[in-house]
Amino acid sequence: MMWQILLGPLAQPDLASMFQVVAENPAVAAARSNLGVALKASGRLEEAEAQLLLAVQLDSTYARGYNNLGNAQQALGRHAAAEKNHRVATALQPGMASAHNSLGNALRGLKRPQEAAKAFGVALEMHRGSPYVAAYSNLGAALREFGQLDASIGAHGIATSLAPSDPTVLNNFGAALEAAGRLPEAAAAFDAALRLAPATGLLHVNRGNVLKGTAKLDEAIAAYSAALRLPLADNDRATAYNNLGATLQGRGQMPLAAAAYGTALAIYPGFASAAANLDKLPTSPKYVAAADKEVAGLARRAALGALAAWGARRAGRSLDALGLGGRGGGGAGAELPSATLFRTVRFLRRVESERSDSGGLWDGRAAAIPGAITGAAATHTVTLGAFAWGGVWMASLAATATHPECRAALGRAAREGGGAVVLGSSIGFEVYWAALSYGVRTVGVELLCSLTEFSERVRRAHAVGDGVAQFVCSDALEYALPARTELVYVDDTAWDAASTKLLAQKLARELRPGAVVIHNTAHDYDGGEWRQLEALQIPTSWNDFHPIYVHLRE
Repeated sequence: MMWQILLGPLAQPDLASMFQVVAENPAVAAARSNLGVALKASGRLEEAEAQLLLAVQLDSTYARGYNNLGNAQQALGRHAAAEKNHRVATALQPGMASAHNSLGNALRGLKRPQEAAKAFGVALEMHRGSPYVAAYSNLGAALREFGQLDASIGAHGIATSLAPSDPTVLNNFGAALEAAGRLPEAAAAFDAALRLAPATGLLHVNRGNVLKGTAKLDEAIAAYSAALRLPLADNDRATAYNNLGATLQGRGQMPLAAAAYGTALAIYPGFASAAANLDKLPTSPKYVAAADKEVAGLARRAALGALAAWGARRAGRSLDALGLGGRGGGGAGAELPSATLFRTVRFLRRVESERSDSGGLWDGRAAAIPGAITGAAATHTVTLGAFAWGGVWMASLAATATHPECRAALGRAAREGGGAVVLGSSIGFEVYWAALSYGVRTVGVELLCSLTEFSERVRRAHAVGDGVAQFVCSDALEYALPARTELVYVDDTAWDAASTKLLAQKLARELRPGAVVIHNTAHDYDGGEWRQLEALQIPTSWNDFHPIYVHLRE
């Protein structure tokens, strides 16, 4: 979503006449200040700052001059200097509402939203005359930034009621509603803004974001395309291409998605989100290289297992006794689990990178997403972002299972008939990791039924028994964990915040003490029911330091 900071309307100044006034009155602070404001409005920011610095040097008690100087410094991104000058202005003239509003904007720029909200509140208290729409809208933005979503919507609602024909106010109201997951209402706000300002590219981008979130993919593509035909700042244009790429990826159009991400990076080379999205794309060079490295490692592991099994058979020793038993008790002709794991994962990696017939993987996924979002809406918010693709490689997953408590949970499951569950199993990588590496019966739970159908076809084709692995189509928040579940892997990297919180509460209710949860989010497992065993940083194709967490159910 994109927010706009409101500082109030400024008429286009007559710079020539203002330069003339300064030439005639070089020692008058107000003349310098007015010229600085005019230069700022014309985009000549460095010159504006220079004139405003001269203004406050000429008159150190000139509160409005300090405030104008701070505004120019904000436009230059010098928020710390701006804060200092806005504070001078409010000290010199405590009743200047605009100075408190500007101070709030500077504090937002410094990522101090709680202090910003207080400043906006003072601005509203100090303001006299007509309602201070800008301060209400800015207050809403600050409240949203520290999680006060209902209060944020309330402040933006007031601003909208005061200025129902202002497209900027409507845009910011829509952004607040979007942040709270109230996407239909957000769409209505953006549509109202577009009726007032149809040639505003930013509004089309924001409308596209809401449509993308609700998986109205064709409409989202149309909205981003409309935005890209209109004037946009470079950062907004890069964002539009990045979000267009995510929408195209959601439709399974990988080459077009890669092109959109690449264009975003060409416009803004430091765009971290676009770079990560490109490197998560299963057809991208980095993703394919990581997948091939994983498969090569599994091949080496399978070869070593085969060599050990050959030696054991020559020595007349039981494979089960050595921990090498395959399906069918390790007798003649049985395939070792390490070989099954290699063969199955190699096939899946080739399918996802479109180096093998996908069997309708991407088309089926794209068709299933809207229905899955609609079906979940009755109990919790799910958006397209929750279906983002991205591989956590098996060597990295193996690192999470080295903690003694995790090994103990896996050992109990293998010995006592317990099991593991993967929530958000996609096409099954983590399921096979748990089932075939540790001999633990594992259930994969996935919201998209097209993926579970695909996974079941692959499981049967690769002769993996349903007593080893199984795939179920269900919402993770509604799925009842099997009795004696000892380990849960939650692929929640891109899940909505409300969903991760609800899931942590559900797992605390349903898991027995001693069970282990492996997940990708830093929050929601800080209650008394949980003890963090470790926090790891593991390499992925898009991040060398992707966080992953291991928690024990106390």
